[in-house]
Amino acid sequence: MKRIANVTRQLVKTTGAARNTLEQTRLFHNLGWEVHVFGEFVNKNNIKESGGIPHKIFTLPLSNYKRRLQFAKSTGKKLEKGNFDLIFGHGEIFDQDVLFLHNCVHLANELVKGRPLPEDHPVGQIHKKILTEQKFKLVVCNSDLMKKDLAQRYSIPESKLVTIHPGFSPEQFNLNKAEQLRDQFRSEQNLTDEVLIGLITSGNFEKRNVDVFIQACAHLPTDLKNKCKFLVVGKGPDNGWDRKLVNELNESDRFIFIEPIPQIEKIYHGVDIQVLPAKWEEFGRVVPEGMTCKNPVIVSHQVGSSDLLEGESRDLILNPVTAESLTQKLLSLIENEDLRHRIGEINRTTAAKYSEEEQGKKLKATLLEYGLID
Repeated sequence: MKRIANVTRQLVKTTGAARNTLEQTRLFHNLGWEVHVFGEFVNKNNIKESGGIPHKIFTLPLSNYKRRLQFAKSTGKKLEKGNFDLIFGHGEIFDQDVLFLHNCVHLANELVKGRPLPEDHPVGQIHKKILTEQKFKLVVCNSDLMKKDLAQRYSIPESKLVTIHPGFSPEQFNLNKAEQLRDQFRSEQNLTDEVLIGLITSGNFEKRNVDVFIQACAHLPTDLKNKCKFLVVGKGPDNGWDRKLVNELNESDRFIFIEPIPQIEKIYHGVDIQVLPAKWEEFGRVVPEGMTCKNPVIVSHQVGSSDLLEGESRDLILNPVTAESLTQKLLSLIENEDLRHRIGEINRTTAAKYSEEEQGKKLKATLLEYGLID
């Protein structure tokens, strides 16, 4: 039986890297491989349920960078002794066959903060070492935006870069209970027939341009605003500047702020229009998840999942990313229910190409093409 090592430091929280690791574990387990999953913070039950064998790497309570460095070195020693046929890394180790990168921390800081990432940034230091030394055979990027940045910033040959978008679970995100979940969510939020416009994210409101969303909604004509409610999903900043901005614009009665919920599909079904005007987003799983729930999605050109949009839906890509341009996109959808439904149908059809199963097939085909599996 062939053996694969899959390494992600954080396997407790539902990060993109953790979800990808478990998806890959299920894929290779189903292909008959013995999958060993290494991490510092691990949920052993989740790994076992995905068909993997968990390995916890113990580290000392050092500074962030030193702890990450210790994890990389300790895991590297175990991998050397493990006689693995294939090694997957997720931006945490220095030597691997396939690197799955989930964040462009240097580009993100430049676009969000407007300045270079500090030299002592812990993730930045690790990523710089990995991408400069290039001890890998292949880098799987989660978007074409990431692929372009890695090629330019680190002179990685095009032959070593491939884009495979993260998949989504059709078991969780589908139309089977769409009407029931929509009614349930809207009832919980005391909504009736309002057009609900939602920005759905995990947090980091600065990166996701929540202030631009708030301003764009406030700029709508009063008669249209009276027909709408605006939803922000995510863990907001501690100083509450988002709510302060809403109050300053006298829009507090129209905005709803909630934190993410486990049954996130209920929110997708509850909204009529979805928005992600981020300054930068390496991928943005909320986009295909919303698409498969038939949502029209207005998305920044700096969001990696804008790659996925097809046909008329591409008219909703924001460039430039300003409150004024977002307001114009919203106007076209609020006033035209037929357009919302038409684009929603386009998105649902498009999203079916990017399920976890379909993306697993693409990964398998890519590894075969590169001679990494047979």
